Amino acid sequence: MKITREDEAQRQSVLNIEMEEPDLESYLHRAYQRVAQKIKVPGFRPGKAPRNVVERVVGRESLLQEALEFMIPEATAKAIQQEE
Repeated sequence: MKITREDEAQRQSVLNIEMEEPDLESYLHRAYQRVAQKIKVPGFRPGKAPRNVVERVVGRESLLQEALEFMIPEATAKAIQQEE
C-alpha cells in the first residue's frame, strides 16, 4: 500500500492510497467468502462453491465492489494512523 499526502487548504489534506495486487488479494478473498455465503450456485452447498465459479456467476466487478467495502475503511484508518 502506497500513501501520499497532499496539503490542500489550512486544515485539509488529501490522502492518496494506492493498493497493489498482493494487498488487494486478501480483500478479494474476504469478498468471495461473503458473496459465496449469500448466493446459491447449482451443485454446491451455500458457501462451498469455488472462487472461480462464484466469480463467473456474480462477475469480477461485483467481487471488487464487495472488496471495496472492506478495503476503504481499513486502508483509510491505516493511512491516517501512518500520517499522524
